[in-house]
Amino acid sequence: MAAICGFAPAELPGEAAGNDLAPMLAALHDYGDGASRWANGGAALGLRSDLAVLGRRIALRTDAAAGLVVAADARLDNRDDLCSAFGLPPSEREDIDDAELVLRAFKRWGRDCADRLLGDFAFAVYDERKRELFLARDPVGVRPLYYALGKRRLVFGTSVDSVLAAEDVHDELDEIMIAETLTRLFVDERERTFFRAVRRLPAGHALVFARGKVRLHRHWRPEKLPRRRPASDDAALEEVLELLDLAVRDRLTGGPVGVELSGGLDSTAVTALTVRRLEREGRPPPFAFTLLPPPKAPLPEGHQREYDAVLLVAKSLGLQTRYRDYAVDDLVRVLRADAFFPGRASSGMLPLAKELGVRVLIGGYGGDQGGISHNGNGDYNDLLLSGRLRRFSRIAKERGRSPPRLFALLCLGLLHPRLPTLTRRLRDRPRSRAQLRWLINADFAQRVRPSPPKFHRTLGVRHLQLRTLRGGQKAFGLEEGAAACAAHGLETRHPMLDRRLLEFALCLPAEYYWRDGENRWLMRRAIARLLPEYGDTDPGKRDLVKGAASDAQLAQALPIVRRLLEDDAPPPERTQYLDMPRLLDKLDADQFLAKPKPAPILNALGILKF
Repeated sequence: MAAICGFAPAELPGEAAGNDLAPMLAALHDYGDGASRWANGGAALGLRSDLAVLGRRIALRTDAAAGLVVAADARLDNRDDLCSAFGLPPSEREDIDDAELVLRAFKRWGRDCADRLLGDFAFAVYDERKRELFLARDPVGVRPLYYALGKRRLVFGTSVDSVLAAEDVHDELDEIMIAETLTRLFVDERERTFFRAVRRLPAGHALVFARGKVRLHRHWRPEKLPRRRPASDDAALEEVLELLDLAVRDRLTGGPVGVELSGGLDSTAVTALTVRRLEREGRPPPFAFTLLPPPKAPLPEGHQREYDAVLLVAKSLGLQTRYRDYAVDDLVRVLRADAFFPGRASSGMLPLAKELGVRVLIGGYGGDQGGISHNGNGDYNDLLLSGRLRRFSRIAKERGRSPPRLFALLCLGLLHPRLPTLTRRLRDRPRSRAQLRWLINADFAQRVRPSPPKFHRTLGVRHLQLRTLRGGQKAFGLEEGAAACAAHGLETRHPMLDRRLLEFALCLPAEYYWRDGENRWLMRRAIARLLPEYGDTDPGKRDLVKGAASDAQLAQALPIVRRLLEDDAPPPERTQYLDMPRLLDKLDADQFLAKPKPAPILNALGILKF
């Protein structure tokens, strides 16, 4: 676990940047006590971490002869391949850290180096000779990286706080981003943050800053991968199991391991492989955490299935399950957190994991969001475009759709991408208008217009997978998780987002995601191989228990939050963006339980700072 920060001058005539990194490094205090820094000629790079991570000392890396300096937050999976490419003998490989490999990769391949790296990374390379700064982020954005471009220099950092800590970066709010947050369920901005000056380096992108100009380019282009059909279903199953095991193995380096066990397909597969890999390596079993509250009898109808899945997996693998404590005080603290800074709102399992000494937290996040566990949505378009109308009709019937009506809608949608969305808007017009009002201040809504929703053609499963992987919502989730874990001394890792596994998933034909009336078909076959007894307990994606527990906890917390807001004098500055009378009216337990709609309330409270 490490964090980076720094800046590079724009080289404008008569202007120079200072070398004071102290405020930026101080803003990264969650990432450890150790710090190293480099500064020269108006440029500076800094790194903060524990003194040693995963058995290797973490520090900046320099090459005086080449004039290069590297600050890297990286965990590389293809270390052996890189070492072989650099001609390093096996006896020297163990002592070389990932930042050194990033430095050598940049020396060898220059700006193309990011595409040669496998793993999770965000790094900066400063070339003193060319006076250029190069930033890069891993394909799906597991490691955060932000930047701000000013007249004098470009500033970058692992957290929003660290970028704002630079003396010449303004903290003026991005009101369009605020308006979008208050009028939509999900904000899909890939580069924007809540601060006008601070931008997010998009996942899978690299940035070059030279002579005062920024150039962005994508280094990961999965859309160019050739489609391929496995030799057989068994061959596909063997390959996906091998890639899953490899992804898990590469993420188990370092201290005690914890697993997030939801009972779903992805977390079950990751947990099973983690337990078996640690056992083969002679290491202790992982700590198992679940977001379910401790079970209480009698359980409402439908809730038992979620507990059955978690308990079956834990029992089969010999794990003790630790449930989430849904404490109202914790939720009140989360609701009061400033959502403008990822990681400020965290509760639940993280404090317990820290108390148990966990350093690495592994889960199944991302498999169903464009990965190998995709649900098969988009296959209608694949079937239409390939002319397989009989299969199209059969799958439509399996899903309870009218084939002629679906055929007409999809054909029109392929010709005009806005039509399906506009049709849904007309159908749901009263609900949509109520949602757009939500809790936004009327004057603010008139003054600031959020950007219009994006319309997309869905040209098949792969197209939908790619769109999901590149979406801003995934970036928000990963950044929030990484920052929250860092605040508790943990590092979060996601085997289902392994690049090798994602690229395999993106090349598969659509029928591996939906077949025989069953979604996530290949992943279900993998689970049947890893844990045969799991099939009868699969709870699906309903999350009834977690939803009910969250709603009950929220209903208890809302009156407390209301009293805090009513007693707050003067009121929080950001109330100018909200319809405060309506918000206070929504903070009523009885009204919320009668018709729970947490998204507008949570989005509104996230805007406030109280």
